[in-house]
Amino acid sequence: MEKTFFLQKGTEAFGSPIPHASFKVINQTLLDVANSVVILRPVVESLKLHKKKPVVGPWYRQVFVKAKDVVKEAVADTWSFLKYGRVVNEDPIVESIKNLQENMKLASKKESYLFTLSVKYNDRVKAAVIVDAVGKELVDWLQEQDRKIARDKLAQLKSRISTKEEEWMALLNKKALLLQDSGIVSLSDDTIKGVNNLYEIELEKARYNAQLEEKRKKVQALVTELDPRKKIDASADDYRNMRSAWLTESIELKALIAKTAKLDDTIADLKYKLQEMPQLQREVDAIDVMINVKKREYQQLSELYMEASEHFANSRSEVGILNPSIVSLGPVQPIKIYHISVTAILSFITAVGLVFVLDYLNVRIFFPSRGWIARKETEQAVAEGVNSNG
Repeated sequence: MEKTFFLQKGTEAFGSPIPHASFKVINQTLLDVANSVVILRPVVESLKLHKKKPVVGPWYRQVFVKAKDVVKEAVADTWSFLKYGRVVNEDPIVESIKNLQENMKLASKKESYLFTLSVKYNDRVKAAVIVDAVGKELVDWLQEQDRKIARDKLAQLKSRISTKEEEWMALLNKKALLLQDSGIVSLSDDTIKGVNNLYEIELEKARYNAQLEEKRKKVQALVTELDPRKKIDASADDYRNMRSAWLTESIELKALIAKTAKLDDTIADLKYKLQEMPQLQREVDAIDVMINVKKREYQQLSELYMEASEHFANSRSEVGILNPSIVSLGPVQPIKIYHISVTAILSFITAVGLVFVLDYLNVRIFFPSRGWIARKETEQAVAEGVNSNG
């Protein structure tokens, strides 16, 4: 007999309970999921981050951006040629995904379950849009994973319910065919009915036996009277009447004998059928037990299916968006080109001013023989020469 066991729901990994994850592990896990291609590719494709936008702004900014792009492409092609022996053009979508992975950050404060997602981008409004898109995609993906588990469970339960229902129907059909082959509609009713019929038929047989014995005596008496060796004083009409009565009684005797034989066959069939009733009853009882088992398992699976359907309908991700993204009021990272330009200009001005000051003071740092020390020594030597001449 097949049995189905239902185990309590447990959360285990490699046969052991899953340990409680620390905040750092949860943070890193969410960051890894957010940085995955599954999350970022739809964001890049929907926001068209892989397509280059025209550069706006002053002419020098446009020239700088174009020159920077040309230099970056040349360096990338050179590195690709040195690494692979040929120039490999990277997919713009993959490049945009890598750029997002480098500029995306997920952080939590004071070991809290509240996490802050931030993205660095050259457009602060676009950065806020990217954060919203990544957050929505992350929540939808996590919810889809939960729904996928519930969907797989529903499919499994539905298959098992269908199997149990087929087994249940097969047992019912088996019971019906068994009773049909035996010519029985209801085993208990047919048993009672068969016993009553057997009793009535035996009573009828006893009545027929009595009638048969009586008929035999009448026929024997008529045969004795009609015996030609026996002289009787009777007219021709009386003899004919006696002959006619003998024929009638003989026919009725044969009919009673046939009915008695038929009753004997009926009684034998009923007794055989009643003798087969206990074995048939045991088979039907065994089938009824199996039917009850399959029915109970079917009901349990149906209850589990209803619970899984409710869980699937009300499934919600454990991660949700608390607040939409906030557009940064200012740059979160210095613009390198501006800082380099300002530094270069200030360095140039400082160098030119220092040159004028040192030239004006006739100060020589690297060549002392041409500076004020050499001039002082020359003046002292001239003054000593004049003193010696005088």
